[in-house]
Amino acid sequence: MSLYSHFANKEELLDLMYAEVALRLYADSEHDTWQAALEALCHQIRGVLLDHPRWLPLLSRPAFATVVPLRERIVRLMSVAFTPEDALSSVTNAALMALGLTTVELTFREPGGASALARRFERLREMTSDAGATEAYPVTQTAFSRMRQLDMSQNFADCVSMFVRGLQARPTIA
Repeated sequence: MSLYSHFANKEELLDLMYAEVALRLYADSEHDTWQAALEALCHQIRGVLLDHPRWLPLLSRPAFATVVPLRERIVRLMSVAFTPEDALSSVTNAALMALGLTTVELTFREPGGASALARRFERLREMTSDAGATEAYPVTQTAFSRMRQLDMSQNFADCVSMFVRGLQARPTIA
């Protein structure tokens, strides 16, 4: 039986697929604070996309607006300290940051799946470990001596944490 006997056209099928992916990206972990909910949202987005990297093209196509109850809940939690527009902007920016960082992580992979970013990190470490680099890049060399490797999971968690801490440090509404 033809797939299109169930759907009006390819666009309808893609729209339904997009809606299903959005439900997975914005699954609610039901945290009590906006900080925990926002961090969980970012990690959820990353986890879903790392598990299903071929969904990225689906997300990049024009699609209808999707109702996301989690967005409303986080904006409501944030509206105690932020204007509704700042809260919505913060949720949107957190989701875009998670999407962007994960897209970069997925894009910068070598054919075997290894991280090209990790390989670049190691080449930079080697470059700065030369005797001549000690004088030119002393702070970078010190930092490299204290870091074992580039850990994309830890980098992502750090970015999300810094984003949330930055929001917390903003003045609240009067």
